[in-house]
Amino acid sequence: MKKIFTSFILVLGLVLLAACDPAGTKDTTKPVITGADPITIQVGDEFDPLEGVSATDDVDGTITLTLANVTGTVDTTQPGTYELTYKVKDKAGNEAVKVRVVTVEAEPGEEPLANLVGGDFERETIAGVDGWTTWFDTSTGYDVEYNIVSGELVIDIKDSGEADTQWWAVQVQYNKINLEAFQSYTLSFKVKADEKRYMNYQIQGGGIPGGKAFGENNFTEVTTEWKTVTMDFYVRGDATDAQLQFAFGNFAAETGVPEEFKRVHTKVYLDDVIILEGPELENQAPEITAQNLVIKTGTPTGLKAGISVFDDFTDITVADVTVTQIEGETFDPQNPAKGVYVFEVTAEDEEG
Repeated sequence: MKKIFTSFILVLGLVLLAACDPAGTKDTTKPVITGADPITIQVGDEFDPLEGVSATDDVDGTITLTLANVTGTVDTTQPGTYELTYKVKDKAGNEAVKVRVVTVEAEPGEEPLANLVGGDFERETIAGVDGWTTWFDTSTGYDVEYNIVSGELVIDIKDSGEADTQWWAVQVQYNKINLEAFQSYTLSFKVKADEKRYMNYQIQGGGIPGGKAFGENNFTEVTTEWKTVTMDFYVRGDATDAQLQFAFGNFAAETGVPEEFKRVHTKVYLDDVIILEGPELENQAPEITAQNLVIKTGTPTGLKAGISVFDDFTDITVADVTVTQIEGETFDPQNPAKGVYVFEVTAEDEEG
């Protein structure tokens, strides 16, 4: 009886050890994501990042995907290249990751305007030919390196010196842009940075009269994710040498910029720069700016001092402004008496 009992225990122990042996039984195979292939769509098309995409696992079978499995965004209103990242895990914790490139193209016939070769940063300005240039202010201690990586322009801002120099101290420019008078344009570009910071962008120069958003500074926050920035603008005169300028200097001297963004040394990435046809222009009433005046009695004063006027379509000047007194004693501009005088300032464009 004793021998039989010993043999039974030995056999049982071998069976238990074999059952607990993990070799060949642990699930180490990642799920497989299919259908997340590169795709090209047109501006305005509907796009569902989950359509046609599936995930399967050799043990768990089909894994249901939701938008929570996808990071990144696609702006179907703006031409450009976007990246989506799909991530899925099986019950054993094995994770599969797949990056998908989605290209949004301009609609047929919606070609870039203003001879801007969008995103072709290899095209340099040479002897009056339109193209890209870079510049930074070495005199104030800036240290910046420019590189083109996978078609993107990388601005590596390593140092901005100790002085509170302005945002314009680091620049990327596209020169010799052709613009037609009263043609509506939309500037579009993508930007991101390794650390959050600010930048400025504007279209300027050309020796032409202004227009909506032309020549104006535009500060915007740059995040660590790709961000598409757009600006509608037009000019009131033809130009063959306007300039698109991106600026990445420090903002230490700028009010309204959060303190943590005033001096950030990081890499900034710029891509998909393009100028397209903009929205239909609508005539607006002239814009008048008038300052309150404080003058000494007896000092001759022009009634139009401190007044400026701008119209979207008509080339209006201060000479076209009408100033009418509406309150106070009769004002003598050649010999003003003590008092408070109120005037109404009006201007009318050609469209009335």
